[in-house]
Amino acid sequence: MKLSKREVLSFFEERGASRNELDRKSLIFQDSNFQDWLLSHTGTPTELNTAAYSEPALKSQHLSTLADLDVFDLEEFIHENGVTKELAETVSAAQLNCLSEKCRSEVMSALDEERAQEREIWYSLVELVQTGLPFSPVEGKQHFERRNGDLTVTFSAPNDQKLPSGIYARAIFVWLSTEAVKSKSSEANLGNSLKRFVTDTLGQKWTTGKRGNNKTWEAALTSVLSMSITVVRKGRLIEKGEGTRIDNFSVAKKAVLWSSDSYEKDVGAYIEFDDSFLDALKRSAVPGSAEAMRAILNSSSCMAFDAYCWITYRYFRLEQSGNAVADIPWRDLWRQSGSNYGELSRFKQAFIQALAGVKEIYPEANFSDGGPSSSHLRLYRSTPHISPQRILQKEIKNG
Repeated sequence: MKLSKREVLSFFEERGASRNELDRKSLIFQDSNFQDWLLSHTGTPTELNTAAYSEPALKSQHLSTLADLDVFDLEEFIHENGVTKELAETVSAAQLNCLSEKCRSEVMSALDEERAQEREIWYSLVELVQTGLPFSPVEGKQHFERRNGDLTVTFSAPNDQKLPSGIYARAIFVWLSTEAVKSKSSEANLGNSLKRFVTDTLGQKWTTGKRGNNKTWEAALTSVLSMSITVVRKGRLIEKGEGTRIDNFSVAKKAVLWSSDSYEKDVGAYIEFDDSFLDALKRSAVPGSAEAMRAILNSSSCMAFDAYCWITYRYFRLEQSGNAVADIPWRDLWRQSGSNYGELSRFKQAFIQALAGVKEIYPEANFSDGGPSSSHLRLYRSTPHISPQRILQKEIKNG
């Protein structure tokens, strides 16, 4: 029996190896000198050092699509053959998210600029961008409320579930929103195991044991799918004068998930999106750079993630208004945030630190915190990271 690269990488992945570690081990395994040593010194046959007696390697002229390749084979194919524009067009968003930076860049460069930008967009919902899920678990309550001017957003959970919170819930919500917008389907397939969903689809780390995050991922997914959201807007309603608008929606109408005691069991899992969720996305999906969001998710900072989503949305609003600047009261930001800072000064310090990280991945963002005594965050009109109006016209079918 020949040892495969996939078996080797799976061995290390199950023991908590990071994506970078797996990439390094993959390169070592593929090294011809290492393969020769394995065969001559240990007698270990592999799929590479016995290639002369095995099936021929994948060649570009034999493939019309890359969509059916798993991540390991896709990485190997790109390393050996490169990728044409035609084949790059067949790489799915889920595959793209899981590729190494080198291979992802090669795929993106093969696409024309406009198409590449479309593939590297993730979405959230404007009501979450204007407020936010809680940063940390909410104990003893089944609802969480945040206000932003005339907007009030209330997240509610069933009695036997906790409210979604933290970076894992944010990753899951953004993926579900993106899948609903891009696939234009009422269903999403989550794959055959929770582990594969987390590592292959979300591109996040998966660990087990006493300090593992597997249970946290399970709880986050269940809580996002179980929650309901109530959005209340007061004030002037378009062409209807003063009034109140109330929208209630849930992410999932129905969901079938994996067994909690067998993550690797070969049972598919899927979600049927609630119509109210799809309608909300059609009205107000907010795009952002997938590369930027991926980097922030890997840093595990809820504050930085929410700050990035919020500031990209505000810059778009600022550009549409024609104004040069916008002053945002720190107290309003504090009240609308999902953070649990008890003091405004501590929130302000943490938000400024998060904005510094956002500036590194979004250098066009131009703002001033005004110093320690300032009561406002000032935003100067800046180029939006992603233009919501242009992208949504392409991504969403209305009616």
